[in-house]
This record gives sequence, structure tokens and C-alpha cells, in this order.
Amino acid sequence: MQEVKSSYPVDEIFDLLSEDYLEDPYPYYVRFRREAPVFFAPEINMWVVSRYEDILNTVKDPETLSNALVQEPLKPLEPNFLRRYSESYQHLLPQA
Repeated sequence: MQEVKSSYPVDEIFDLLSEDYLEDPYPYYVRFRREAPVFFAPEINMWVVSRYEDILNTVKDPETLSNALVQEPLKPLEPNFLRRYSESYQHLLPQA
């Protein structure tokens, strides 16, 4: 992990959708809690919070911290994704 000018930790390579992470995320959690319990992940343009107590604090402070993007896809969906899976994701399709 790298440090940016503001001294906040940044993990330039963390990708929440990488095969390695999706296959076994637990070693990542151990590393995050040890090295940088809160860090910015540019690949997903979000802050990652890994410790339970810190997560509770973020939930309790909506004035400072937001989960406004929680329903947004991390990466753009392929054009035919919603049509291919329209039954499961009907609520995401544009309404006529």
C-alpha cells in the first residue's frame, strides 16, 4: 500500500472483483486489518473499512460518511447484461 500526500493509505492494486479476491477474500482481510484498516482503493473509487469497530463508527456517522453509492455497480455493466438476466434484475431495467 502506498501513502498519498494527505497521509491516508491507498491500495493502488486492490480490486474487489479480481478472481483472487473473489475466490478467497480472507487473507486480504487479515492484511487490511494489519497494514491499513481504512484505505482508499482507486480501482473502485471507494474507501475500504476492514475492522468491525471502524465499520460501526462509519454507520453511526452518516453526516460525515456516506453509503450513497452502495447500490451503484462498481464497474459498468456490459450492454446486454440486464436483458440477458432481466428476470432476476427486472427492477434495474429502465421503466417504459
